[in-house]
Amino acid sequence: MRAYEVFLNGKPLCVAGVPGGYVSAYVTYVSDGNKAWIDVIGLDDRKKLYVTWKRTKLRTGDEILIKIVDRAFVGKYKTIRRLNKNEGIESMKRHTRRMARSLGWELIEKPKIK
Repeated sequence: MRAYEVFLNGKPLCVAGVPGGYVSAYVTYVSDGNKAWIDVIGLDDRKKLYVTWKRTKLRTGDEILIKIVDRAFVGKYKTIRRLNKNEGIESMKRHTRRMARSLGWELIEKPKIK
């Protein structure tokens, strides 16, 4: 399967991959507090799970290498939470309502048909 080999300062951090779903590796920096970290996360679509392989703090001078590889085996992940497709729709609705209010718009919703 397609996977990410992630290295921090030349040392292996993790090998992340799922046979169905996605894998993301990203760096976050928060200037307030001068904090930085790398997250390697994904979605195992077959099991309907959001997962994580690694979250590691970073310091000035750290070097990250992400190598895209094909592997039969990858590192074990930890489950973050279950995928709930309805949750995504409700989240989009809340966001749309907030944006409409901030723009001074009025949303007219159709009554639910039972």
